[in-house]
Amino acid sequence: MPISALVQMGTAVNPAITNLGTLIVFAVIPFNLLKGVMVSVITVLLYKKVSPILHK
Repeated sequence: MPISALVQMGTAVNPAITNLGTLIVFAVIPFNLLKGVMVSVITVLLYKKVSPILHK
């Protein structure tokens, strides 16, 4: 899949995306930050429940 097609898809969602650089800044980075926070929160919540079992 050509990168220009990805940029066009990003432009359809967010008109501020005009090239690969703006695609990374306005689409990739925010998604990865959100995903990282969600995974961290889930891990902390699960670790508290599983910790006693792991420390036996």
